[in-house]
Amino acid sequence: MAFQQFPPSERDESLVLYHITNMPMKLEALTQPVVFSQMEGNPPLWITHRREQDSHSEDVFVNNAKVDRKDSDYSGRNHRGITQVLHKIDEVLQPVRVKAGVSPDTLLYNPNANQLITQSANFDLDSYTIRAFADAVSRRKVDIFNKEGRYTFFIPIDSSFKVSAEANHFPGSPREQHFEAVDKTVIEGHVIPSHVLFTAPTPNEKPYATAAFSENMQVTIAFSTDHKKRKTIVKSNTVLGDEKHPLGVVMAEVVKANIPVRNGVVHLIDRPLMVIDSTVQEFVEDREDGPLYEFCKVLTNKVDSGFLRGLGEMKNFTLFAPSNEAWRNPAALAALNNATLLNDVIRLHIVDQRLPLEHIKSKSHSLHHQVRHHSQHANRHQHHQWDLSVQFRVALVQLFQVRSMSEPKNLYFNVMVTGSNHTLTVEGGGVNATVIQPDIAATNGIIHIIDRVLGIASHTVKEKLATDPSMTKSYHLGQTEFNDRLKDNNTRFTYFVPRDAAWHAAEVRYPSTIKKLFMPKFKYHAHQILERHLVVANTAYTMMDIKRMTHNGPVVLHTVRDRLELQLQEKANGYYLKWQNEEILVHRADVECTNGIIHVLDGAFLKDSDVRVTAGVSGTLHTNNLQLFVLLAPLLSKWLLG
Repeated sequence: MAFQQFPPSERDESLVLYHITNMPMKLEALTQPVVFSQMEGNPPLWITHRREQDSHSEDVFVNNAKVDRKDSDYSGRNHRGITQVLHKIDEVLQPVRVKAGVSPDTLLYNPNANQLITQSANFDLDSYTIRAFADAVSRRKVDIFNKEGRYTFFIPIDSSFKVSAEANHFPGSPREQHFEAVDKTVIEGHVIPSHVLFTAPTPNEKPYATAAFSENMQVTIAFSTDHKKRKTIVKSNTVLGDEKHPLGVVMAEVVKANIPVRNGVVHLIDRPLMVIDSTVQEFVEDREDGPLYEFCKVLTNKVDSGFLRGLGEMKNFTLFAPSNEAWRNPAALAALNNATLLNDVIRLHIVDQRLPLEHIKSKSHSLHHQVRHHSQHANRHQHHQWDLSVQFRVALVQLFQVRSMSEPKNLYFNVMVTGSNHTLTVEGGGVNATVIQPDIAATNGIIHIIDRVLGIASHTVKEKLATDPSMTKSYHLGQTEFNDRLKDNNTRFTYFVPRDAAWHAAEVRYPSTIKKLFMPKFKYHAHQILERHLVVANTAYTMMDIKRMTHNGPVVLHTVRDRLELQLQEKANGYYLKWQNEEILVHRADVECTNGIIHVLDGAFLKDSDVRVTAGVSGTLHTNNLQLFVLLAPLLSKWLLG
């Protein structure tokens, strides 16, 4: 079937000979990385073994073709008594082809990468030309393309140097500047040594060190292949750079893949790697089928005119750009018809500073380190009552936060570490998204592609509590009857939720009291405490609403249980709610839900009269301990958590 789909004009004897090795070999004998064909010049066939995770067998590939293990290893003798072996593969093996009319030369039938690029006019490259990159290799005297061994080469096509031909005649022109950027280091950043990587067997998102990888310069390349669309994107990541080679990811599409050469494989790409020459706007607009084409459509058709142009004019900012799939979410689709909401949502995705992944990881690590330092200090002063499991639970919920362009909303970041893998999540407006492609570099900023649209709520208050790792304690306290009311979409809730760290801080100092509060037989008392934190009204109150309401003094909000008198203060590190002479930090404001808003707090609204009994009586708590907790929990929380 694969051969039948191949163009008839290219089915000749040489193509057949390229499918035949110079000796019979069963699959078990294909242990070496290369075998040689019977085509003129004996061009190589590259062998790749790939074992899928949790699989006991491994796949075998010849160049880019996968061997069908169930339909292979057929052995027999021909009429001359010579042993032959037959393997079935899923695509035609394509050698380098010489253009019609070119004088036959043995070398041309088995070129290495250097011969391919320097004599590219003699080879059939599907109308692509690569003279510009070949010129750069020659001028920079880079010899790696001529070395024997196993390599993967990425060659930018001429049209990737995207300026007019006339511009090349003027010194300092964009074309000359573009060529100058392709220096020896950049050229070496287009080569992966020690690996021959065809698109089908190469795992997605696995970084491979390039020839530009040393103590002072570290550049990797990763593949991302959509096998259904037969489309491959390669991404260079300058992890360690210098003034001429800034940090960040550059993405290029493979326009002609899997060209086998004597020293490896060549892929033609539509732009140079490592070279950062596009603005954020240009990246967003780059392709009709690009990674952000749905986002581009939203900015072009649904948002204020000129906003997209502004992404090309802004300086030193970060864009968290929702993926194409993110815009197919029903909640996101519904928001497209609300221009006011959509403009606010788009601005929520922009931060007025560069935030590379390493910076966010560093800030998050710094916060975790501070918590551990405070916990050790508390351990010395609390007679060793600090439990290490509590200590690290507190550390896990420390979130690095920055202000977005949607004033006054913040974005909150968390780096989850699993072995050697680091996953960055960002929350904005109550929506938690995962960064699926970080650190795309632009001339005026950084782009992180995320898997959800921020600020468009798709969870009820109950669902948000149930899924947010920082509010599990409050969700546990409200299990059964209390939490059930929070799923009502006909009601508007404003819920002030103590985060887990607040409960942990209290548990460290007063373990007996807090332990009882979380017991099922004390749920009546727990629910009464939570009811003081829950406002039910015709509208949900944002932090800006509360700020306006408290401009001339405290405001009284009617909660499910009683009246909540609050005064809001804004300080350098955020908002504080003043309640009964206590100041409680608002850890995360305006977590939007489909039926209300959650404000995550570093303390709880508790009074010593909430539960009044004596120790040892079933269903009761000791009032003195609770009173001390009320007075000291906010101070302890601020001391421990900064």
